[in-house]
Amino acid sequence: MKLNCECVRDVLFHLEDLLICEEDNEGFSFESVALDTLIEKMPNKYSRTEILYTVYMLDDGDYIEAHFIDANSKMIDCIIHSMTNEGHSFADSLRSKKVFDKIKEILPIVSSATTIATAAFKLSMGIVTLL
Repeated sequence: MKLNCECVRDVLFHLEDLLICEEDNEGFSFESVALDTLIEKMPNKYSRTEILYTVYMLDDGDYIEAHFIDANSKMIDCIIHSMTNEGHSFADSLRSKKVFDKIKEILPIVSSATTIATAAFKLSMGIVTLL
């Protein structure tokens, strides 16, 4: 399965909004996000499978912390607990539309979130330029 870099970007941006820290009289708590909640907030241009795969790959790359729920050797659901520091940096590097458009030119077919993150970081730092 191919990793859709637009879906990666949208997932990260939506998780930034959905993953919140709340405070009450007893202390702080971090609210997790169920996969279905994320899917409801995402644009309709992505399938459930595509979003789940993106979340899985972001977790595998240590950009988010997620728990995958299995039954009968099949993944049936997912709970996203947080974005890592690397995940926030990754999202920041994708924020610029100009940088993101260059990433899409460089990486028409990507195989990992780390590949996207590396290109985004280098482009945002001005290390790589397109002629």
